[in-house]
Amino acid sequence: MHLHPSPLVNKSVSCWLNVIIQSLGSCSQFCDAVKEGMSANINNSVFTAFGDYIITNLRGFDTRESSTVILNALNKLTRETGRNAKLTQQQQCALEFLELIISSLKDINIFRLFRTYYIRGTACPECGHVSQAKDAVSHIDIFKNSVTPNYHDPNVFKDQPKLLLDYLGHRETLSSWECPECMMETKDVTSVVRLIHPAKIIVFVFDKAIDNSSVILPPSISMKRRDTPSDRQSNPQGDMITYRPVSIIQHYGTSDSGHYIANCLRKSSDGSLRWYRCNDDLINEMAIDPLTGANVFMAFYAIDE
Repeated sequence: MHLHPSPLVNKSVSCWLNVIIQSLGSCSQFCDAVKEGMSANINNSVFTAFGDYIITNLRGFDTRESSTVILNALNKLTRETGRNAKLTQQQQCALEFLELIISSLKDINIFRLFRTYYIRGTACPECGHVSQAKDAVSHIDIFKNSVTPNYHDPNVFKDQPKLLLDYLGHRETLSSWECPECMMETKDVTSVVRLIHPAKIIVFVFDKAIDNSSVILPPSISMKRRDTPSDRQSNPQGDMITYRPVSIIQHYGTSDSGHYIANCLRKSSDGSLRWYRCNDDLINEMAIDPLTGANVFMAFYAIDE
């Protein structure tokens, strides 16, 4: 299910929340899960608020006040869970709001849409013990100075955009690590990260480049999925899965202030999917896709279904 481009009013500098709502609204898996769960009478204020937003959009009603409804639901959630801080633009950024929304849906199947699981293996250079730790992330950080660069100098990487999911199959150096077997602390030890279960929706978060370096995002990401030992035995090659971009968030300004804009893949009036620039209540169709550009802060990729 794909939503139409929908305006969201900016109240109290709420562009940080609007771009997250627009991005989640561009993920068909998220919208389908919310709509399917609406009949289950789930007692969750954030879930209900998103359900109202999706139903309002599908019925062609005015969605501009949806961000206010969702923000009120988030504030209600913080009070119910004992959090004292009132959610404001000064206290929370777009990424923190996304994480709060995902964590608030941990008891609902929607939570699983964003959880990517991987194993980190580290071998002790002293005793040879191999330590493995399973971890889960709701987003993947991409740093400008990463060994697998995703910020590209157009003069160097003109025709060679790197695949973002290379991050989950890479080697990295830990500045300090203590072996759980011999308790020896080691400097600059190599750790191997291996993907074991990719999420249906993967969110990449880029560090804010001082020089606003351009980011080249691939039009698709294909990879092999081998989730369990039995899967690997019956299908050693793994199933191919493909991700495609559905939303790209840009941030203009500094870490303390600025403005967020979401470039979203949405359903046009003729039924086709097109890119729209969602600047709060200003919605404009884009002449070209937004896969190359500066000021990229977040990129949402979803499994192509």
